[in-house]
Amino acid sequence: MDMDQYNIFESPFVLRVRPALINSASEPFILIHGWSGNEMSMSVFQSVTPENALLIYPRGILKIDEGKFGWIDQNSIDKREFNAFSNICTELYQTILRVIQRFSNQKDQKINLIGFSQGASMCLVMSLLYPKSFHKIALLSGYLPLSYPEYLDRHLNQLEYYISHGTEDKIVDYSKALEIESYLRKSGGKVNLCTAKTAHRVSNACLREIKAFFEEN
Repeated sequence: MDMDQYNIFESPFVLRVRPALINSASEPFILIHGWSGNEMSMSVFQSVTPENALLIYPRGILKIDEGKFGWIDQNSIDKREFNAFSNICTELYQTILRVIQRFSNQKDQKINLIGFSQGASMCLVMSLLYPKSFHKIALLSGYLPLSYPEYLDRHLNQLEYYISHGTEDKIVDYSKALEIESYLRKSGGKVNLCTAKTAHRVSNACLREIKAFFEEN
């Protein structure tokens, strides 16, 4: 991990930040961890981002154990619904905008999202709520929250999604990836799907494809 990364507090979140190079025109990236992760967990996906981009790694607001955090209590059915995700996503989105404004002198830049597991669901919901703010979204081993709205016509045709999921995933079933893919296509989004015979992780082949996905204009 880069030595120039450090934690900041932007109420109510702790976020790890890697500032962009001076005058960098690269779009910022938000990397959101899953259940029991933290702001360090997503550093494994830094390799798919540009070297000169602003990277922001938020920490989940729900403390599970020492060094382990989440976004939504996955043991509560009510908390796993779209509205619960919507509430925390709105708060995180507003915080992210303040942090980007603080660290970037670029105006009106689109934002890229990378999320794993519950973090992928956070990225998905955020992109549905604020589609005009985002460009490319990588959803890794994620799922649609319960009681999601049917096929929102919310400018999703401007968004590009990359879904990666293992067919042997016992934590988030592979069928959840197909559900996301179908939902986004019917909603007008551009969707790429990478599958591999892996468990709850991203294969090396899919990781290479994700890097290429973000490198394409």
